[in-house]
Amino acid sequence: MKITFVYPRFEKFLRSVPELDAGLIDYFLGDYTTPPSLGIPLLAALTPPEFEIELIDDNSGQSVNYDAPTDLVAINCFTPQATRAFEIADGFRAHGKKVIMGGIFPSTMPDECLKHADSVNVGEGEPSWPKILADLKTGKLKRRYDGGCSMDAAKIPVAKREIFYRNDHYDWDEDLIQVMRGCLYNCPMCPLPQQMGDRIRFRPIENVVAEMRQLKHENVYLADDMLFFPHRHVREYSLKLFEALAPLAKSISSIPRWG
Repeated sequence: MKITFVYPRFEKFLRSVPELDAGLIDYFLGDYTTPPSLGIPLLAALTPPEFEIELIDDNSGQSVNYDAPTDLVAINCFTPQATRAFEIADGFRAHGKKVIMGGIFPSTMPDECLKHADSVNVGEGEPSWPKILADLKTGKLKRRYDGGCSMDAAKIPVAKREIFYRNDHYDWDEDLIQVMRGCLYNCPMCPLPQQMGDRIRFRPIENVVAEMRQLKHENVYLADDMLFFPHRHVREYSLKLFEALAPLAKSISSIPRWG
C-alpha cells in the first residue's frame, strides 16, 4: 500500500507586498526552498516498511498529480495553508482517493475539514497513526481520530528525514529537531496549548542526543520556542540539554515550531 504525504502551498507575507524589494525577500526567506516542519517525517518514521511513502511538497513547487496511484493522501497543514489544503483534498477525492487531514488547523477546525476529507486527526498524530493505518488496511477508515495532547515525550520517534534529504526541490543545509512539547501559557492567538497541551513535556536528553548524532547537517534548529522560558524546570532542562549537546560540535539555534 502507498501513503502520499502532502504539504500544501501557502502565501508568504513578503510575497504579498510587491512594494518590497525582491532581493530582501530572497535574502531573508531563501525563496522557501526549506522542508516543512517535523509532523510529516515523524509519521513517516512510524509507518511500517510494508507501506510505500511519498512526499509532495506543494509549497516548494512540486506538482500534485491527482491521478497518481495511492491508498491514502495525508495532508498536514496550518491555517495559512487551509484554502489550498481543501483544494488538494477535493482534487484527490474527485479522483477516488481517500484523504485524511491533520495538523494545527484540522485540530482546531475538524468539522470544516471533514467537508473536504474522509477523515481528520485531532491533536498529536503519533498516538493515532498506527490505528489509522490498521483501519486503512481493513477499509474501515473512521471519520475522526483523536490523538490527544498528552503523549509521553519519550515516545517521540526519530524523524524520518530521508524524505527531505532525497528531495531535489530543497536547497537547505540545516536540520530540525524537537526537544519538548506543550506550553504553559494560553496566549489568545496561539494554538499550541490546544494542540500540544498546557504543560511542557520534555524529551529525555539521551533521546535528543542520540537523534542529533544521526543528523546530516552541521547546522541544527531546535524547533521549540518554549526552550527559553524563565521557569526553573525549563531552565534546568535547557542547561542540561546544552551541556549534553556540546560535545557533538553542532551549530545550534532555536526557532518557533509551525505545525
